[in-house]
Amino acid sequence: MPHFESGVISVNSKPISDTLEITKFTNDKSVNLKGSVVTAIRFNWSFFGNPDSQRIEPFIGEVPNNIRSFTLSEQDITNDTIFTLKATQGNITKSIDTSINFYYPVYFGLVNTTTPTASELLSLSKAKLGYDDFIADLIIDDQRTCICAPLSNPITDIRDTLFNTSVLDTFISAIVNIPLLSGLPPIPCKVWIKSSLENTLGNKISYKFVF
Repeated sequence: MPHFESGVISVNSKPISDTLEITKFTNDKSVNLKGSVVTAIRFNWSFFGNPDSQRIEPFIGEVPNNIRSFTLSEQDITNDTIFTLKATQGNITKSIDTSINFYYPVYFGLVNTTTPTASELLSLSKAKLGYDDFIADLIIDDQRTCICAPLSNPITDIRDTLFNTSVLDTFISAIVNIPLLSGLPPIPCKVWIKSSLENTLGNKISYKFVF
């Protein structure tokens, strides 16, 4: 008859009370228009475990270790800024970042020629703020698809979503200096314009613009 000895299985792991992980650190003003002033930024965060101390830099410093949100209300932010949450528990230190970012707008739409003026470019539609890939649905009647983005964050590909193929070689590009925002100086921009006139015969065509 089999004989089993009783015993204790030892698992090499730390007690939960000695474990610290930052599971979230966010802010409510992460995407902003270039030239704007950001105030009253609310930070939220969470842990697995309980810190002995916590601090947020820059501008804030140490905060009570039992709170999980904080509003920075007396500091104007006008440039990209990274905030770091650092927490300690005994000899354990963890940190994580969240950022405030400022973006120029990206303009897209239809033009009539391969040499649109700055005012024509600035009259086009604005993409959602931020340099994320997006899809535009267009109905085109003997016009040309056009997109204008800052040279620092240019469009790198244009794709026909129906066939998921690049059509970038059917566009021509130019680098121009234009004021993307009123009150700010001109900046270098890369403009892509369809090299030939397009006509979708009343139907929509979808282009994916890739940064």
